[in-house]
Amino acid sequence: MLASLILLHPIKHGWVSDITYVRTYEGFLYVATVMDLFSRRIVGWSMDKSMDKHLVTKTLLMAVGQRQPKPKVMVHSSQYGSADYSTFIKEHNLVPSMSQQETVMIMRLLRAFLLPLKNE
Repeated sequence: MLASLILLHPIKHGWVSDITYVRTYEGFLYVATVMDLFSRRIVGWSMDKSMDKHLVTKTLLMAVGQRQPKPKVMVHSSQYGSADYSTFIKEHNLVPSMSQQETVMIMRLLRAFLLPLKNE
């Protein structure tokens, strides 16, 4: 249902961001991604053996560099709340989503994209 709503009314200035992990022979590899909701493209990504605030900011920095947002861009994310994240968001013309219900529904789009990665 949500995917059909987005196709009918594309979100021109919105991103969705999430972190997942992939099990490797050496442990876990954490993968953070940012998807542009209008183009459905991954515009930022980062990988690391630890899941910390730097993983998130590196990912968002790549997305900002790729898209260079002029109007404010809403970022839907279910996991980030650090002071560094909040500062980064404000400094780069981004706005955190305040709607938990909307964020959960939109997160499904990115998680569907990441599912094959986890199953490899």
